[in-house]
Amino acid sequence: MGKRLAAWISTLSSGHDYCVYLEQIAEVYGGLNDFETVLADLMACPLGSPAATLGKTRLQYVLNGLKEAVRDHFDLIRAGPVQLYDKLARIVRPGDSVITFNYDLGVEGALRRAGRWDIRTGYGFSIDLCEQASPVEVLKLHGSTNWRALLFGGRTKGSFGANGGSLGDRPVLFFRPDLEYLGYPDFVDPLCANLDSAPSLSAMILPALPKRFCFETSFGEEWKPFWDGLWRRAQSAVDQS
Repeated sequence: MGKRLAAWISTLSSGHDYCVYLEQIAEVYGGLNDFETVLADLMACPLGSPAATLGKTRLQYVLNGLKEAVRDHFDLIRAGPVQLYDKLARIVRPGDSVITFNYDLGVEGALRRAGRWDIRTGYGFSIDLCEQASPVEVLKLHGSTNWRALLFGGRTKGSFGANGGSLGDRPVLFFRPDLEYLGYPDFVDPLCANLDSAPSLSAMILPALPKRFCFETSFGEEWKPFWDGLWRRAQSAVDQS
């Protein structure tokens, strides 16, 4: 994935943020060929490591930029056919769970086209206070390209003394192209109502050994209950299989 990501970034304009991040990584690692090792070093940032030479602030920008680049790259290639996902959608039955570490939207898109997935409850957490269970659940244990952590509920002014945290309790489904791809062009996540744009963070767990199933913020570890609950739901599905 690192090689493909670097190849795609190299086709962008030289001033693009992703190109800047890639150049900074290339300066200290030579490139993204060993993507997992590079990410692990950037995330752990041990003393004397190449990552430490970037500085704490620039390091965080690079990591966040890589997440967004992964998301944008997957979005770019998703227009193609997904024959294996379509085949899977014909095999599963109501009550089944699909557990995946993939970020892309291919499997839930295929299940939606087959009438076997509902966005409101299909990710293992409830959206829009819907009580009707999705026929099939897709449990994405490393996150998804369309999951965002909405900063302060989308507020950009006023009081930011959040009660308990800054990023809410669950991912929001915010981007219109994602919803259209999944067959929900008119769907609005209640947490995003009346928002045309809002600051948010990608909710994906990067493919490296030091996986952190939380956001580390000034409010402490946020979203840990969300990730714990999702993994427990997957454990329950495996136990019942």
